Amino acid sequence: MNIYLVERTVPWGYDEFDAIVIIANNEEEAKSLKFPRSLAPNKPLLAAYLAGLGNWYPPEEKDSLRVTKIGHADPSYTTPTLVLASFNAG
Repeated sequence: MNIYLVERTVPWGYDEFDAIVIIANNEEEAKSLKFPRSLAPNKPLLAAYLAGLGNWYPPEEKDSLRVTKIGHADPSYTTPTLVLASFNAG
């Protein structure tokens, strides 16, 4: 599996994600990550955002995401794994 930096290339605002680092098999899988609701159990705005969209970016932006392979993951990773998310709290 590889490590990818996935970045939004369109303007974003408060209470939105702008980038993630993810372990995935390929670029398409990296773009398709859906966050579990349990990621933000004590953050109502973030939980609502995640529950509403499923993706960490608006669906119409999928084709404009910039995906950069930044390395290879340790062989112990066998499923897509979120490593880091950049969230712009407002």
